[in-house]
Amino acid sequence: MQERGYPVAEGKTVFEDNWAKAVKSNRKIPYAIKYAKHLGYPVIVKPNSKSQGSGYVWSGIKKNCFRFARNF
Repeated sequence: MQERGYPVAEGKTVFEDNWAKAVKSNRKIPYAIKYAKHLGYPVIVKPNSKSQGSGYVWSGIKKNCFRFARNF
């Protein structure tokens, strides 16, 4: 999308513990909370397993961001 000139929101992939271990990543749920704080709330939390904008959640506060990330 970005290559075609469309605006794309900044973001990073974060994994639940088992996936993080499998892909050898330190980006777990606590990292997501720190990253969201860095970006500034509100943030959008979206599962990586879906595409085309389905399954996303808008989170205006830290508590909800953590809860939504855990439930994906």
